[in-house]
Order: sequence, then structure tokens, then C-alpha cells
Amino acid sequence: MNNLFEKLTHAMSEALDGSISLALHNQNQEVEPIHLLWKLATGTNSPLNQVMNKFSSDKKAVELEIRSYADKLPKVSSV
Repeated sequence: MNNLFEKLTHAMSEALDGSISLALHNQNQEVEPIHLLWKLATGTNSPLNQVMNKFSSDKKAVELEIRSYADKLPKVSSV
């Protein structure tokens, strides 16, 4: 049980770090839940990405919709 908890903690830490990176790369003022969703949808080892690979016939459209929403967030010129 401890090993599973460690894996989940590590996966969540990676997802949060990735969402922060996406927000910075996208020049957004704040890290929003959409950044986390974006990271989970596009991260190779993400459970959401793996599920989408198996069940979503139009995964790219979902990813583009998430990114489109993130692109509408306020931006800053310097981070």
C-alpha cells in the first residue's frame, strides 16, 4: 500500500510541476485547474492520457479544446 501511495504522490507531483510549466510557457498570470487538466491530457504517463488513448477517437480535438481554453486566460509580458 505504501508503494502505491508513493507512486500516486509522485505522479501528482509531476502533474502539478508540469501544470506550472505550462502556465509559465503560456505566459498566464496564475496556474489554473485547466493547466492541470492540460498536463494530465497530454502527459505521456498520465492516467488520463492513457484512458484517452484507449477510448477517445478524437483525442487531438480534446487536447486542442483544452489548449484553446488556456490560451484565453490573461497573459503577462514577463514572468
